[in-house]
Amino acid sequence: MKTKLFVLALMLLIGGVVVGSCSKNDDDKDQPNNLVLNSFNEMFPGASQVSWDMDDGYYVADFYNAQFNAEAWFNTAGSWLLTETELSLDALPAAVMDNFNKSIYYNWEIDEVSKIERAGIKEPTYTIEVQLGDTEMKLVYNMAGELISEINDSDNTNTGTPPVVIPEAVQSYINANYSGATILYFDNERNVFEVDILHQGKQIELLFDNKTYLWIESNREVMLTETPLAVQNAFKESIYANKPIEEIEEITRASGVIYEFELKDGKHDIMVVFNSAGVIVAK
Repeated sequence: MKTKLFVLALMLLIGGVVVGSCSKNDDDKDQPNNLVLNSFNEMFPGASQVSWDMDDGYYVADFYNAQFNAEAWFNTAGSWLLTETELSLDALPAAVMDNFNKSIYYNWEIDEVSKIERAGIKEPTYTIEVQLGDTEMKLVYNMAGELISEINDSDNTNTGTPPVVIPEAVQSYINANYSGATILYFDNERNVFEVDILHQGKQIELLFDNKTYLWIESNREVMLTETPLAVQNAFKESIYANKPIEEIEEITRASGVIYEFELKDGKHDIMVVFNSAGVIVAK
């Protein structure tokens, strides 16, 4: 009986070693090189429960930084690209929480809160994912509490983790057309690649095709006095002149420039679109 037990124990021990070795070999392909490890250890000296994975050619560390779970992305040269950190509500900047509480989403169910930091972008952005019934929204705020992106993700088509780099074609377009611009935010949103920039004191949203990365349009919020005189006069002479202006968006496309007026009509919002000649082209 003792001999049988000894043989069984030996078999289990050998089996455990074999299984452990296989498991280790499976993990080896995801283990980062020394350049990545050195960068990670320098940036996150207090990290715990660290595990590594490969995603689209990037090394991704999943770990705890203080009490929060985080993911950090690195390229094979060891350059840090992005960190996404899950947060609690009370860890959000006061301005973000204040504006969220004043928004139409304040009583929606909150699914997830996170902070995203990117290489080359000075300030982080904050994402609040909310749900009401079958509708899911992804709200992105800057540190000042401004809502810079509002994404309907009810069909879960968004990738979740933002892209870690701006494609070369997009960066070239920005360099050629908005020299000296500061990149505030970028993300994949369904069929478009969105980049928000600050150029000559103005915030502009750029949209690109997310497969070819060709420019689609540029949008910015403007005052009535910043629109062409023809648009100003046409609005003042229209049946909408007595409606309070909520927002005017200047939309530039290859086909030309249009001005989208969001107006208040009692409890409802109405939309009126003028071309640069002051002609109403949509309402």
